[in-house]
Amino acid sequence: MAGLRRLSVRTPDGLSLAAQEVGPADAPAIVLVHGLGLTHLAWMRQIEGALATKFRLITYDLRGHGASDRPREEAAYTEGRRWGDDLAAVIAAAKVRRPVIVGWSLGGVVMINYLRDHGDKGIAGAVFVDAVTAFKPEFFTKENEGFMRSLVVKDDAARAEGSRRFLDACFAVPPPAANLARVRAAAGVLPAEVTEAIRNMSTPRGDETLRGLRVPTLVMQGDADRMLTVAMGEHTAKLVPGAKLLVYPGLGHAPFVDDATHFDADLEAFVRFVAK
Repeated sequence: MAGLRRLSVRTPDGLSLAAQEVGPADAPAIVLVHGLGLTHLAWMRQIEGALATKFRLITYDLRGHGASDRPREEAAYTEGRRWGDDLAAVIAAAKVRRPVIVGWSLGGVVMINYLRDHGDKGIAGAVFVDAVTAFKPEFFTKENEGFMRSLVVKDDAARAEGSRRFLDACFAVPPPAANLARVRAAAGVLPAEVTEAIRNMSTPRGDETLRGLRVPTLVMQGDADRMLTVAMGEHTAKLVPGAKLLVYPGLGHAPFVDDATHFDADLEAFVRFVAK
């Protein structure tokens, strides 16, 4: 990818994370955190599009995903603080001051773990995109449990098919086949035990952490999300003082793919606002 710069990231528990940045080095920084079973290429339309000409975009593959290290022990995934420490390590490795952090889906849980243990003084703003911030049944669609079950079956072929269906269901507007193939190839298929451990990740004091957030916060939610209900976004926005909620009619779990132009414009406006 033209202009891509690799970052060397080592986590407190000794893992190497695959991280990269693109865009003007002196521009406002945005750290993009992807979701379950994917890689930084989930943000392909942002890191290969106009947004990368205006901002410094920092991405990484979550632990156990993509080109990042894949520890075998269950605690490496169930202990939420480790995921927050990973995000802190990425920010430190990029030597960036006060970025806006953007978490999608599982990235919302990562952000909560980061904010709980590291606070919000080092960031300029927070953006939750169709993000998981609580594990209450009413915040998940009826379809979601079926998708999750398909990702933890032991049969490799069945799990690969489940992963394919899960990825396809993220989009209300399917991306070009070539883009989808790149995302799928980079992601591969997570081992069942890794997905199961991630689903049991601890997020102590989640609501309390959101109530204590004191930086500008934007919550973005597609109303055609097949994984999460709009109630999830409403819950997040209600807890964070002064948070703004944007609900996108007809967009799915990944609005930054379904309508990148609209999403990027809203994200740009937010980043420009907090950078003043």
